[in-house]
Amino acid sequence: MVTKPHLDDGHPDIFVTDDRMMVLTGGDHSVLDYCQGRAAPGADDIARFFDAIRQRSDWSTRRGIPYGYWVFPDKVIALGAKLAQRLGPVQSLFETHYRHAPAWRDTCPVHYPLDQVAGQADAFPRTDTHYSDRGLVTLTAEVIDSVAPGQGAAFRTAAQEARWGDKKISGDLGVKFEPPVRERVDVLRLPIQPSVLNNGLSRNNGVMSLVECPQSQTDRTLLIFGDSFFRQMLPLLAWQFRRIVFCRTQFFHYELVEALAPDVILQGTAERYLASYAGDAGRPHFLSYPFIRDNPMTPHKGFGPRFAAWFDQSKLTLGVPAP
Repeated sequence: MVTKPHLDDGHPDIFVTDDRMMVLTGGDHSVLDYCQGRAAPGADDIARFFDAIRQRSDWSTRRGIPYGYWVFPDKVIALGAKLAQRLGPVQSLFETHYRHAPAWRDTCPVHYPLDQVAGQADAFPRTDTHYSDRGLVTLTAEVIDSVAPGQGAAFRTAAQEARWGDKKISGDLGVKFEPPVRERVDVLRLPIQPSVLNNGLSRNNGVMSLVECPQSQTDRTLLIFGDSFFRQMLPLLAWQFRRIVFCRTQFFHYELVEALAPDVILQGTAERYLASYAGDAGRPHFLSYPFIRDNPMTPHKGFGPRFAAWFDQSKLTLGVPAP
């Protein structure tokens, strides 16, 4: 059994400020090493990233489906100025190695909303790597604006006029200590009632969420390939989209696009995951994840009928089309 350290003893992968703001600096992705130049993505990783973005975007465009890729700034980058005196200067992994790469074009459908959260401590919980609800409002408005210009401002207004509550949490960094470090955070309560049904997978890759919101602003369908940063945005994105399919995966799964025929496709990742990039060459069929990872699945009640209604079952069995 691994013994967790007390907050006063510190943690090798977490930096804690005097006011108890926690920042991931180590872990599997060696976050601080990449932000301070001691490590860098390989040239092959960067090439695979741009090849994948181009193939996905071109393929989607030929089908008349808007495609956008979002890189969510890491907390250590967004709050870098606040941390510099103790941690030293940091630089964005994405800005340094991807936006300044020779393959970068201003037409790349890649979004990096650092300006929206830089220096904004209230955009993050103290005990978590993810965004607070106030940070999510800012980022969700940017996402909505990218696919429905002008609607981001309408969403911000709806969020400002909504009821806000609060709750106690111990985030993904706070739980690394014993006892867990807890905090009280603001909670947005939009006047909508999205229904979220999950396939019940117990681990990351292969998780699917089907979100339906009768009070949405449009009747459009959104397909997301991403990680927990997009997943936490689902209740807010439901303000704009009637149906959302979220797939926890790093890949672009053509078979799901063909079967769902979404109006918009978004893909995203936490910035630290760009320390390496696999591209799409080794992607499995999305529905095979539970089997290849020996991952038990217990879907929420009602997930099956909703899945059957939204997806054309005959197209799920087709081979992956050529990009």
